[in-house]
Amino acid sequence: SFPLPLGLQVREPPVEPSARPVPAPYHDDPYVVTRDAAIADAAIATS
Repeated sequence: SFPLPLGLQVREPPVEPSARPVPAPYHDDPYVVTRDAAIADAAIATS
């Protein structure tokens, strides 16, 4: 058995992918964009 592409595994867990519709440069993992944006927001808020 071979590991599935990331995109196929990541598609289900997030419950609100449309909460922050972001055009992902890497369509594999659109949720990384949202996570990175959230981390950046948090970093700005706490600085």
